[in-house]
Amino acid sequence: TIWPFFKFLYFRGRWAVYDKQQPHAFAAHVMSYVELPESFKGFEHQYYEKFALPNVSSKISTLRSNFVTACRKVFIKRHRSCLSFELVGTSFAALLSTSNDWDALHDSSAALNQLYNLIYYYASEVYGRTAIRTWLKANQERSVLDKMTASDLAFALIVFENYYPKWVAEIQDTREQEQRRHDD
Repeated sequence: TIWPFFKFLYFRGRWAVYDKQQPHAFAAHVMSYVELPESFKGFEHQYYEKFALPNVSSKISTLRSNFVTACRKVFIKRHRSCLSFELVGTSFAALLSTSNDWDALHDSSAALNQLYNLIYYYASEVYGRTAIRTWLKANQERSVLDKMTASDLAFALIVFENYYPKWVAEIQDTREQEQRRHDD
């Protein structure tokens, strides 16, 4: 599968061109699933650039969007009743403060709690909660941390940091609209 292993790809770069002699890992992965039409034999790079790449790029965009939407729903559900949003931007500050000394993580209950929140509420959405539950059921001797990668955590953290101001504004707008309806 492409997702979640290639979730950080941008729409420019070496992977956007198919070189049969030295293909980028992503391009090789995509083309390994392609049954090349006879008319494109010897023209794999054209097939990749004209057909395979646009379809895959669209799918990655959709999957990223689905991930952001899932995180938005989690955020709104968790923060809908917050009276103040001042500390939302520091949701993972204690966790990030241990990034240069991971041994200090086990000494900080705040950082451990933030790691749990990051994994349970946001990073698990990379795979989807149902997929995580299914994986954990099939791998009972393992932890969700055996499934997640550092890039899954980083991706969830980046999405949270980039989108939480918009989600806070959405909650505040909804509250204002409800208040106006109540006042009318």
